[in-house]
Amino acid sequence: MPILKITRTSEYTNRIRAIKLFVDGIKIGTIANGETKDFELTAGEHTVIAKIDWCTSNKITFTITENETKTFTMNSFAKTSSLGALATIYYITFGYNKYLNLTEIK
Repeated sequence: MPILKITRTSEYTNRIRAIKLFVDGIKIGTIANGETKDFELTAGEHTVIAKIDWCTSNKITFTITENETKTFTMNSFAKTSSLGALATIYYITFGYNKYLNLTEIK
């Protein structure tokens, strides 16, 4: 069975809130701060996205085969931005679709 493995980095931003995970537009679960979770998928092409309130991550489309594991990490803009409060204002308004960041680990 194909497995989607997602690791959420531990960070101060949103630490007490779970982030929703969607594959092909269907909610598959939530992930807490610092948690790693595995989700069973069917083989084929899928799209994954993470959401918290109206803010989302980048959308990643990938193909997975039988008995393969695809691994992703997830963090928020706060891990990579040095703009402080200005970054927060940007990411909750204009950059809402980049508030979270999903990255595939190869």
